Amino acid sequence: MKKNKWLLVLLVIMLVMQTFTVDAKSNKEIRRLKFDDIETLMKKRNSTIKINKNIEKNLIDSIDAIKDAEDSRKDLEYAIDEIDKAISGLNQKIRQQDKLINEIDELIKTDEDDGLGGVPGLGDEDSGIIELPDIEYEESVAYDTFIETIGYVQGIYESNISTLKQNRNALKEQLKQLDKLPAQELELEKAILQLDMANESIIYGAQNMYLGYNSLRRQKDELVENLELLEEQIEIMVLQEELGMITLLDIKGIENQKEQLELGIKTLDTQMDNIKKELNLMMDQDFDTPLKMEDTFIVDKKIISKIKYKSDLRVAKRNSYSLQLKNYDYKIQNINAEWAEKHGNYDEIRAAARNLENASIEFSQEHKNVELVFDKVYEEIQNKVEALEIENKNLEYQQDKYHVLELRYELGLISEIEFKQGEAEYNSQMNKVKTAEQNLFQAWLQYEALLQGINFQQ
Repeated sequence: MKKNKWLLVLLVIMLVMQTFTVDAKSNKEIRRLKFDDIETLMKKRNSTIKINKNIEKNLIDSIDAIKDAEDSRKDLEYAIDEIDKAISGLNQKIRQQDKLINEIDELIKTDEDDGLGGVPGLGDEDSGIIELPDIEYEESVAYDTFIETIGYVQGIYESNISTLKQNRNALKEQLKQLDKLPAQELELEKAILQLDMANESIIYGAQNMYLGYNSLRRQKDELVENLELLEEQIEIMVLQEELGMITLLDIKGIENQKEQLELGIKTLDTQMDNIKKELNLMMDQDFDTPLKMEDTFIVDKKIISKIKYKSDLRVAKRNSYSLQLKNYDYKIQNINAEWAEKHGNYDEIRAAARNLENASIEFSQEHKNVELVFDKVYEEIQNKVEALEIENKNLEYQQDKYHVLELRYELGLISEIEFKQGEAEYNSQMNKVKTAEQNLFQAWLQYEALLQGINFQQ
């Protein structure tokens, strides 16, 4: 028995350890970041996205609650109908009693006038007449009691009618509020859509920060290479100054350029470091976690060459978040207009009609906006493709030029500083090609985002 208990305890410990291992593994630090990993990491680790997902769950629960409340509409309508029937029945009883009192009063008056003591319809079944005793003064007490009793009963009926009317009004108010629920449900669905957009914006922002880091790194590499050339140039100039070929003022001018380059490099380092810190926080880890940014994005020219304007535009409009939001606005205003027609006053009806018209105008305008943005991004891609082609041609020229320079340096026809300057020009052109590739890649990212419904130019 004890052995079985220990086995059970051991099994529980193993399960706990496995769970802990999974949790620890899912929260491990990210030390190397590739572009293709950004979307997955943001969805899995970003605090804002996780909070938004929880908010979405709460909104979905609220939508379910609204649907449950809407299910009670038929019960409310049935209850209101039953109360109407009950009120109608009580009113009919009151009218019958009033008619009875009037008939008795009329008979009493007739009896006093002609001495007849019978009341038709009362008493003898064969004749249909009941003989009424003469109503003397002392017998009028019974008549008064009869009238008071009917009045008392009618009072109870009227009290019940008043209570029923209050209940009916309360139920109608509930039904009135139920008529607002469809608009509230659409508002919640719209909020979920906006949260999805916010999540996509976070991912897109992280991707652009990554690409921005790479741009800064290329700028820094170019500045570092220029600084090395400048330092060698200063060493040569010091020798030239000692030989009286130049003045100290010439050296100070170059040293000022050196200080500017050093400041530029320091500024770029700070900017790059800040981007790393931001990305660390976006991945839910300490801002100072060591993070290596790997330059891994690839421009797929084959995919870009297969872009189809018309069909892609249809996809972009079908998936457009902004159009969906405007459509929600229109549906909400349409429900509000129907509610105003049913429950509102003149001013509410007029205001609701105007809001509906505005929503229709905005929805139509958003179609045009999506078309314009799509056209701009499409043209941007074409321009970036051409720019990349030009930079690649320039690179071919610089490469040929560099090979000639390299040969001349090996033959001793040029100095080392001249060779390094030429090498720097060649490296600079390679950076321009990488920059052109990244610009095309970013334009393609915007295009892909549009096809998925996201317009990041808004």
